[in-house]
Amino acid sequence: MAKMRKNLNAILRDAGNLVFNALSRCQDTPFLSRTARFLKVSFLGFVVALIASCGKRARTGPGGEGGPVTTCYMVGPLNPTITEVSATPNPTKGAHIIRIKAAAKVLEPKLEDNYISDAWLQTSRDTHRIRMRPVDGRFSDTLEIIDGQIDVKSIRVLPGFGPETILVFVHASTSKGEQSLASLRLLISEKE
Repeated sequence: MAKMRKNLNAILRDAGNLVFNALSRCQDTPFLSRTARFLKVSFLGFVVALIASCGKRARTGPGGEGGPVTTCYMVGPLNPTITEVSATPNPTKGAHIIRIKAAAKVLEPKLEDNYISDAWLQTSRDTHRIRMRPVDGRFSDTLEIIDGQIDVKSIRVLPGFGPETILVFVHASTSKGEQSLASLRLLISEKE
């Protein structure tokens, strides 16, 4: 089966090259250039899809699904990642000051002078930025543990309605200007 798949891929590749070269020659003529370019790109996409579908290996999972796993990569900004976001205490149990901690990491530390340069908090109830500080005292590394506090005493829990949930957003930016954010659900509850 694998040998037949390999032979079919080779046949499709060679046929694609022949047609692609013929369309490239037609593209050089003045009155067929646009049409040939359109046909060439369309045909190329078709051949690539056909080769990929013929080259896939059967794989069956628990639900009977099958097919290849395709990964696409897009070149773009290298935003920092924000992980390990936590709130203490959560649920609040009547506490007014909540401590938020997170880890912010630069994805491409090999770029010159690329480090975590700023971090802040916001809640879904307010647009006000609350500065977060690095635990080591200064923003200078590609991995920073950041710490901040929010005051939730103005958020009232109505008796009989249960706890209130708000979102806390942790933002981080790099020295290159890229930004990222992560969120955390914070449960505002009454004192037990």
